[in-house]
Amino acid sequence: MNVAFPALLTFLLILPGFIFRGAFTRSERTQLDNRPFTSETVKSLILAIFLHALWLKLTNLITPISIDYQVFLTLFTAARGDLLELAIDRSAVHMPGFITYLMSIYIGSYLFGLIAQKLVIKLKLDRHPLLSDFFRFDTPWFYLLKGFNDEGDEADFVKLAVTVKQVEATYLYYGILEDFYLTDSGNLDRIILSSVVRRQLIADETPIEEQAEQPGEALRFYEISGDRLVFKYKDITSLNIEYYKIIENCA
Repeated sequence: MNVAFPALLTFLLILPGFIFRGAFTRSERTQLDNRPFTSETVKSLILAIFLHALWLKLTNLITPISIDYQVFLTLFTAARGDLLELAIDRSAVHMPGFITYLMSIYIGSYLFGLIAQKLVIKLKLDRHPLLSDFFRFDTPWFYLLKGFNDEGDEADFVKLAVTVKQVEATYLYYGILEDFYLTDSGNLDRIILSSVVRRQLIADETPIEEQAEQPGEALRFYEISGDRLVFKYKDITSLNIEYYKIIENCA
C-alpha cells in the first residue's frame, strides 16, 4: 500500500480537532503557521481524540456501531498481502457509514467550536482573573481597543487621541472610536472615529507667555465635519486611549 494512504487516513481522523480550533479561536493573525509540529497541532490532536470519543458515544445512542481495530491497524501500518486485501474488503463494506461518520463529526466539531466560543465570551472566561491565561484569545488589539479590564468589564465607549504628521505640521485628532480593522498579519490597519475634533500641536509648543497674547482659536479644537474619519495606522505617530463607563445615578 502507498504510504500516503495512512497519512491521509490520519489527517482525516485528526481533522475534527483542527476544525474545532478554527471555529473556537478568535485570532488577529489570519496567516497560518505551516510548521508540521506545533503546540496548535498537539492541541488539535488532543481535541480530536476527545471529539471522537464523544461522537462515538453519541452515535452509539442513535445506532449501535462496532469498530474493527484490526482493519484500522492494517490500514495505518500500510501492510501488504492477504491481510491488507481482507482489511480493504471489510472497510469497503462499511465505507458509506464511515464517510457519513466523518462528515457528521466535521459539522459537529465546527458547531461545538462556535458554541464554545460564544460561551467563553458570554461567561467572560477569557477575562477571568484565574482562567484568562487558558481561555484568552489571541486578540491583543481587540482587548485593548474594546476597553476590557482585568475584572472582565467592557468600556461603554472608547475615545482616542491620535497624532498625525502632515506636510505642514503635526495635528492631534480626538474622537470616539467606532470601529477598527486589522491586517492579515495581526497588525492594526485603520481606525474609524466619530465626533472628531483636531488641533495643531504647535500650540502645545508655544510658551505660555506667547499663548496669552494669541487669540483663543489657537488653543481650541476645531470640529471636523462628517460622520466618520478614517485613519491609516501607518500614518499615526502616537495613540492615546481613554475608557469611559456610564454609571447610572439612582439618586
